[in-house]
Amino acid sequence: LDLQNPFCRGIADQCLRRWQMLQKMYDTSFGSCFARGFLLDGKPYTPTKDAKNDWTLPQIGTLSFTAAYPLTDAVQSQTPYQTKLMCKKGRALLPEQFGRWLRCFQAVEAEDDTQILLLEALAVDFQVTSAQLRGIMAASPSTATAAMELLMDRTEDPSAIFDLV
Repeated sequence: LDLQNPFCRGIADQCLRRWQMLQKMYDTSFGSCFARGFLLDGKPYTPTKDAKNDWTLPQIGTLSFTAAYPLTDAVQSQTPYQTKLMCKKGRALLPEQFGRWLRCFQAVEAEDDTQILLLEALAVDFQVTSAQLRGIMAASPSTATAAMELLMDRTEDPSAIFDLV
């Protein structure tokens, strides 16, 4: 992954977050998911977390890794509740609610952290459609990467955002 591209950093971040989710559910070690480890420009690299417990990744270089996540057995994969465990989404954000939220989002300055805080709050309580995610990213290009990272897992229709990644 080319780390200059914010979407590539988002992919690496999501892979690390998946491991964290699996670690809690299946007691999966880091080494079992990332057996070969991470390579940054061909040299061993260990991802770290910042004070807010978010993964920090460099913004330059090429990151290589292979993620091998454990699969559920046949019985678990047929259990409807399993999907809800893996992807804890909030309630759908109605169009009227989204319109009000987007007007608030556009009214604040992108230079301070207010837009990021609004994105974080949205991610905690709601799931969004791919059209809503695109609208948020178009409304504030300076926070588009943060919007993608925070809301990628919160979309009702994740297959419709592959082109954004």
